[in-house]
Amino acid sequence: MYKNILLTAMIFCFVSLITSSFVQAQNSQPHKQGPKDLHGAVVGKWNLSAPNSKNQLGMWEFQADGKFVSSGEYWGNKKGLFRTEESRSVIVIEIGENVTQWAATFSEEGILSIEEITEGVKKPSAKLLLAKVGAPH
Repeated sequence: MYKNILLTAMIFCFVSLITSSFVQAQNSQPHKQGPKDLHGAVVGKWNLSAPNSKNQLGMWEFQADGKFVSSGEYWGNKKGLFRTEESRSVIVIEIGENVTQWAATFSEEGILSIEEITEGVKKPSAKLLLAKVGAPH
């Protein structure tokens, strides 16, 4: 009987040691940037285009401090603020009194696809593709 208790205790200690080592190794590895860090993923300068078009519509810049800058023909030269809602994968852009929300998804190639959320508004939602300036595609 003591052998069984001793054997069970040794197995329990061994499993605990292995589990602890595995968890520690997982926590020490760097996390991939992506939807769980939408704010960090969108920071930078992005070229805008419409789906199925190669024409550039302008450039948007999302700055780490939450500032937003637009240039080009889509919104013109504007400055504002942005924030992200990580749980919904939404980018919120505020320019003066104008607030827009954009559902965001990333392709495997790093292209950011955004679609304006227009709940309760009688207009078609805008869809844009953003390619990070300087990133290989």
